[in-house]
Amino acid sequence: LVGYYRLGRQAKSCSSENISESLVENSCLENGITVETLPIKTGYWRDSLKTDDIKKCRKPQFCDKISSMYNVTGPNSQCAMNHRGVYCFGCIGDYVLSSSGCEECTKQEEKLHKSRTRWFVVIMVILFMVGILKITCGAGVFEDSKCLKLLSCGNRERRRRNKIAECV
Repeated sequence: LVGYYRLGRQAKSCSSENISESLVENSCLENGITVETLPIKTGYWRDSLKTDDIKKCRKPQFCDKISSMYNVTGPNSQCAMNHRGVYCFGCIGDYVLSSSGCEECTKQEEKLHKSRTRWFVVIMVILFMVGILKITCGAGVFEDSKCLKLLSCGNRERRRRNKIAECV
């Protein structure tokens, strides 16, 4: 039927409110359109060729393929070059997402990223260790160790009051 597309055994109108804005203009004027061959405008995305649940991309330039002009075979083939994933918000391989889209990492950026990641991991390990020390000190595990207690339990105020120089 002209003006309709087939979804399973149902014929659905191309002019229905929930789908008409996402289809290429005058695209359902042919007979035999199915949900798989629906010609979707650029700037729209769907997670499967078997659904008519078509969503507007949050960044329309990331979803730049018109499904009727390209051989769209799945969600990633609807995406701009070097993009992939839900709403084309992910990047392929050695690309990173910026405000303008997926850009290739330079060797310098890659080294900087690896360096920052290492420092982040080191800092997180140190913070974790300090947290464990605080928890164990609070539970009284280090009662007999004055140096560890001094360093980890915040006894500075009591030390000032008692004028005790522990760990000297």
